[in-house]
Amino acid sequence: MGQSESTQRVSEQKAAELRLLNDDFIEAEIVLKNLEFAQQRAARLVKLQDLFTFEFAAGATMACILLAAGSITKRKDYAIPIAPLVMGLGYRYDNAFGDTHKVVRENAEALLKANDERLKMVGGPLTLKEIDAYRERHFR
Repeated sequence: MGQSESTQRVSEQKAAELRLLNDDFIEAEIVLKNLEFAQQRAARLVKLQDLFTFEFAAGATMACILLAAGSITKRKDYAIPIAPLVMGLGYRYDNAFGDTHKVVRENAEALLKANDERLKMVGGPLTLKEIDAYRERHFR
């Protein structure tokens, strides 16, 4: 009797240690994913900022060519495409250097807090049982 209680206590202690190790591992994975997301977002923003210089140069060149062609041929309708060029450049500038990301983040957080129906997963949330059944079907 005493031996079985002793082994049971030891196995419970080992199970508790394994749970702690598993929790530490999961927390480390979460930190790693958050860091990876931040690095990817930073790289994407820097790329947008770098591309903006080339887009601005292309838009300014196209506007100059259109204005020159319009003044040479005396046709003012060559200036019409300048408006979408300026609007596109403004949009790209706001994405690269503006506060668009803050507004998007705030609106996304508000949507998450509102518990909107559009955010629900099709078929409901995944459960551990469903994941195990899928693994049994496809990986064994």
